Amino acid sequence: MKLFIAGFDTETNTFAPIPTGIRGFEEGFMAHGDATRQEANYASVQLHVWRRLAEARNWQVIESLCTYAEPGGVIVRSVYERLRDEILEDLKKGGPSTSCCWPSMAPWWRRAMTIAKATFSPRRGPSSAPRPWSAPNSICIAM
Repeated sequence: MKLFIAGFDTETNTFAPIPTGIRGFEEGFMAHGDATRQEANYASVQLHVWRRLAEARNWQVIESLCTYAEPGGVIVRSVYERLRDEILEDLKKGGPSTSCCWPSMAPWWRRAMTIAKATFSPRRGPSSAPRPWSAPNSICIAM
């Protein structure tokens, strides 16, 4: 089993006048596939837990971007797309049987739709619809 882990976290306030750019993430925390080789912090602690649990089961762990920005305005579109694309590219490199844990990105329903290609119902949340990039026994956890 392979487990894909990544973190993309910020609190976006549409009323905040200053957008969140790349500098906000760089100043908060940013690790490109090596967050669990660094000391655990507020942005990466969940990746440390997932890695420890996966390795205890002899699973292969594929680690991608882990980043955090302090609460601010809407993320600059090009920044969001750049960070999102880094995660999705790493996921593609992981192969078709990769399970994934993308534990931190707001809003929760958007990350579930983006990473799991799931359908969304405001009442029920993300569905468990089949994902074309995954094997039948794959899982995707978006918390």
